Amino acid sequence: MTTIFGSDTEMILPIYDERIRALSERYPFLSTAWADCFRRTSFLLPYMCCEYAYHSIKGEFMPKEMKETVANFAMICLVTGIDDDIVDEYSREGNHLKLVVNSSVSEALQNSAYSDLVAGAGASTVLEETRRFLHSVWKYQYLDSVNITTFPTTGFDLSRYLEACHKTACYTVHGLRLGVALAGGSESDIKRAEALGKPLGQTLQFYDDLLDLPEDIVNYSYPVTLPMLLLKEGKDFSQIHNLITSNLDGAFSQASLFGKPEKVGEMVAGFGKARELVSQRMLAR
Repeated sequence: MTTIFGSDTEMILPIYDERIRALSERYPFLSTAWADCFRRTSFLLPYMCCEYAYHSIKGEFMPKEMKETVANFAMICLVTGIDDDIVDEYSREGNHLKLVVNSSVSEALQNSAYSDLVAGAGASTVLEETRRFLHSVWKYQYLDSVNITTFPTTGFDLSRYLEACHKTACYTVHGLRLGVALAGGSESDIKRAEALGKPLGQTLQFYDDLLDLPEDIVNYSYPVTLPMLLLKEGKDFSQIHNLITSNLDGAFSQASLFGKPEKVGEMVAGFGKARELVSQRMLAR
């Protein structure tokens, strides 16, 4: 996330680290699992999107009390990221103990976040956007699971794959929406936030799918992502690069429409830097 947000992430890391530390002390029997939560993207991405959207309206970052409240929204986003990984890791490893431990961590995070979310600066706005976020992420997570289980019989469907990529866009879309709402932005500003968040989230999913390419494609009976399909067909990744370029161009256009676009523009540029990092890692495989 420092590739995208630079040193600005330092504004939230002390709050985040303290919460994880407190939870690890409260649930010491889960000590080995808390390390998996260390500064995860599914917390930092939605939180920083909220800060940058708030900045796009106010020209400044959120006050401390509001940061504490929004951190609970980001904790709930973190839970969905862990839940997604539970399914992936269990399907790969069949490690029942890890499944139970990660599930327990997920429940502990939820309990803590919801308990703290009922009060604080902008709590009602944060709760409403959390509800919207969960409705969206569950929808696209389900669609992703349906796609994976039906690929063997229906084949790869690009349109369904691209739609399922919106599960990652939930972090950017709802983080940006929340920041605009907390800053008192207009309905037009919220629509801009959605239009900015969708291509960025989909792009992040492309990056993730490229980095997650299996070392041995032969052992997969069917492709479950676009990079896997292209690799299996012996094609290069130009189609993905074109989609990313189109997404970033559209995101820059949307960012420029905000009243104070400096920080959201920096964020889009950060996604461009992340593309270079992904390319370097791909070459090093």
